Amino acid sequence: MLEFVRSLVKAEVRGTPGQQLLRFAGSIPSDDLQLMREAIEQDCARVDINEW
Repeated sequence: MLEFVRSLVKAEVRGTPGQQLLRFAGSIPSDDLQLMREAIEQDCARVDINEW
């Protein structure tokens, strides 16, 4: 466990800081957000046992 925790400390941080992404906040129209929300609720609740 200690080795795992130490590896986390050494891990390279990748990606874009959230502060830089704030300029995009509110850029997706609310109608599109609603469609995405509905698609996620419908499709993510379904489990296909034979998929794997």
